[in-house]
Amino acid sequence: MEGTVRAAEQELDRGLTYEDTQAAARLRTLTATARQLLTDTDTDTDRLEQADVQLRTVLDAVRGTSVQQRQFTQTLQRAQALDEHEYLPAGWAALQAALDEAGQVDVDTASATRFDTARTRLEHAISDLATAKWTFQGEQLHYDQATDSFTLTMATDPKDQLTVTGPNNQSFTLSGPDAVFTQGADTLGVGVMERELHGTTPGGQQVTVHVAEPAGTPTTVHVDGLSTPPTAFTLTDNVWTARADAANLLGSTRGANGAVTDVTAWEGHDATLSDGTRLHATLGPVTLAQGEHGKRTWTRDITYTGRDAHGTVVRVIVTASHTYDPSAQLTLTATNGDGATTDVWSSGMRDATALPEAITLDALDNTRIGERYQLTVGGVDPTANTVRDTHVANSLGSNGERVFTVSYTVDQLNGTGTTPVARTVTVRQPFNPPAEDTTPTLAVLEGFMINGQPLAGFKPSVTAYTITAKQGEKVTVTPVAGTGVKVVAGASRQTAYTTVQTWQVTGPDGSTRTYTVTLVREHTDKTADERFEPPTPTGQVSDKANPSETNTKLVSFGYTLNGEYHPQDATTFTIPEHGVLAWRSYAGQVVQPTGTRMHGMTWKYDLDVLAADHTTYGRTTLTVTYLTHDTHRAGLTGIKLDGTPIDGFTPDRLEYTVPVDNPDRYVLTPVFDKMTGMSVSMDKHGHDATIETVSADGLVTVTYRVHVTAKTPVDQVKDALAATGTTTSVLIWASVALAVVGLGALAATMITRRRHTTPDPTNGDGVSMRDE
Repeated sequence: MEGTVRAAEQELDRGLTYEDTQAAARLRTLTATARQLLTDTDTDTDRLEQADVQLRTVLDAVRGTSVQQRQFTQTLQRAQALDEHEYLPAGWAALQAALDEAGQVDVDTASATRFDTARTRLEHAISDLATAKWTFQGEQLHYDQATDSFTLTMATDPKDQLTVTGPNNQSFTLSGPDAVFTQGADTLGVGVMERELHGTTPGGQQVTVHVAEPAGTPTTVHVDGLSTPPTAFTLTDNVWTARADAANLLGSTRGANGAVTDVTAWEGHDATLSDGTRLHATLGPVTLAQGEHGKRTWTRDITYTGRDAHGTVVRVIVTASHTYDPSAQLTLTATNGDGATTDVWSSGMRDATALPEAITLDALDNTRIGERYQLTVGGVDPTANTVRDTHVANSLGSNGERVFTVSYTVDQLNGTGTTPVARTVTVRQPFNPPAEDTTPTLAVLEGFMINGQPLAGFKPSVTAYTITAKQGEKVTVTPVAGTGVKVVAGASRQTAYTTVQTWQVTGPDGSTRTYTVTLVREHTDKTADERFEPPTPTGQVSDKANPSETNTKLVSFGYTLNGEYHPQDATTFTIPEHGVLAWRSYAGQVVQPTGTRMHGMTWKYDLDVLAADHTTYGRTTLTVTYLTHDTHRAGLTGIKLDGTPIDGFTPDRLEYTVPVDNPDRYVLTPVFDKMTGMSVSMDKHGHDATIETVSADGLVTVTYRVHVTAKTPVDQVKDALAATGTTTSVLIWASVALAVVGLGALAATMITRRRHTTPDPTNGDGVSMRDE
């Protein structure tokens, strides 16, 4: 019992306060009673044991239930439950020290003072913890232990929402100046709106929030008069710089009469940034470069300077030029029915102010009358516009002579001023008269009937004739032969305004001779290839660094289509419909294009390049074929046999077998769209004919083949019944009748009837030269 009493006295000596005050009072009473019993020597054993049991029971109930121990334990558990990552290191270290001290407390023996001291230190450490979990606009601040401060970088300006929040409803407010624009390093006009916000946490840490919100749109510059898209800037020598090529924008505005007062003036070309800022212009010196055939180019740099809407210094360098180029070249080409084009004559590059008013070319051989002739004005720089308003009118002279009247306007240079002059040049292409063939032969014609009238001037020994007609006029040519002379229509060649037809004449003695009639029509409406005018070539300045001031090489060349640039590797290429010849030049270069039609839809372009030193010249030559729907098309729309369309014809069906009355005498007529500019040739060899069509650009060829066979008696019955309107049922009956009465007799009757109703007094194949 002594041990129990001593334990109870020690518990009471700790100075604790218990939750159950009655139990605590009973413990004191039982402890005192037990001590008294131990003092009395006459206390019996049973009484002592009973007191011991009672005391131990109350002691066990009281021990560990003190207010001090409970408070200490609760505080300790709260401290142990905290997360190190949510608090600043200094406060956390103090908490760890308090926890270490609390770990030394023996809860079974500690006095009230010991509990309270450890608890109080824990509570102070907890209250002194500084949170590391500050949040601003949904983003957590970053703590820097070295400086004991918080920072944050934001890409969105919080505007006036400046409250920083933490745990336990903690908060504080930031403050700072308005945002200002800072230009970026990549694109003018694009940067960030920046400002710094500052504040202090409840724990005394400094807070800095750096706001850098992306802002702005790309700033470009447009110079009045330039047709190119607005120009972008690049950072050059720490200055935002744009370069533009103002080819042929140098010079005063043309007056009402087209005159230019001063080709070196720079008027009405403001440079405006896309943010609305206008720049100030400073004119550089004028340089003059002279070329061939009176060509001159004046060049000067105009430098625009200023600041954009954000205050950034900008610079725009415009290389402006004025080219006076009176060069022009007249070229005459001929295209035969096979689609082959040859050069007939060229004036060479000449000063258009000095071309003669009348030019008569050497006569060509009479056999070339049937070719299609085209006179073009080339070698003209469309960007210089010195030679302009060109027009070529076509007419006919005697013996198929082609007459071309070229009208144009050309500027006359007077010092640094120009005055327009209207000029006309007439070019005549005559042909030699046909030669006589005096070889004795019976294979001769007695003449030709032209629309039922004898051909004037016919001589049997002259085998080639030329006739003319108006556009759209129907012309029927019929050879007239004597008894025993056989005439068969032969090969033919056709272009839009010419038809060459041959006849093979066989005499009674078996000798042969070929006669030719060439029809040349008035050329009023132009074909698709003649109407085509290439769009004016365009160039842009590349942002690639120019290798040298004397460099005359271009960055690239090609074409643009629907606003997209397509560079080309080879100097010979095709341009799709609606495409425009284009190039990319280096800064400071001046590019002057001149184009000359070579043939069909093919042009040769000389891109003359004036280097950035405004003295050195270079040239890039390109061969370009333009593709269009009409000029890239070949093919027939029909074929007529002896004046009647072939049944079942379709443009994509290329072979036909057709029955005729006489396979040794038949006339084939190709039908095609002449206004596309395509050429058609036909060759006949006995019962077979080949018709070849070639597109105006010479790139597409379509060939048709026709094989004729002698009509069977059934074919002849079909023709006869068709002529009398007999129905199909009668035709079937007639076919049966052939078997009954004999094929030969009925066929002979039908043939005799046809010959009787349509006599052929000419013994020759008449050809209708319709303008179809």
